[in-house]
Amino acid sequence: MNGSSFLLQASRLSSRIAPVAAIVFLLVMTDIFVSGYLESKLLFRVLPGASQAISGELAYPAHSVNNLSYVVHSSRLQLFFTATQGKLWHGRLEVSPDAQPGEYALQVFVGRTPPDDPLMVYRVQVFPDQQFLNASYKSLVRRYLGLVPLNAAIAPTYWLAKAQD
Repeated sequence: MNGSSFLLQASRLSSRIAPVAAIVFLLVMTDIFVSGYLESKLLFRVLPGASQAISGELAYPAHSVNNLSYVVHSSRLQLFFTATQGKLWHGRLEVSPDAQPGEYALQVFVGRTPPDDPLMVYRVQVFPDQQFLNASYKSLVRRYLGLVPLNAAIAPTYWLAKAQD
């Protein structure tokens, strides 16, 4: 098989796959938008032993991570602040491997004393395993395939572009 016939076959294959990839892309993007609308911005999902980046809003602007504090009623969950930008905070949530599955309230605030009437109380859900974690998502791609939806949307397009090279 010479190079030109291989390119011709690859071109035919990619022309057949392109509509399927476009449909998959549109379906996954719809899943992203719908699940993004349905998901709570106050909920963080984790597994025991996990460490993940999280962020949220504050009632008042913080000028430094040193001005931020948090309250969570479990010694198995720790939050380390990494940045703040006005009324936004960013941090890393670390969950002990022996953390019990369940839901924990997380309050982030400016200063050292928690406010009497918190503006936002975040929920941290600790799941016993990956299967329960995936089942909790509103995204059908995440729930049934265990894939991050954006990766699932980009993968066919990436593969198709590589096939044409």
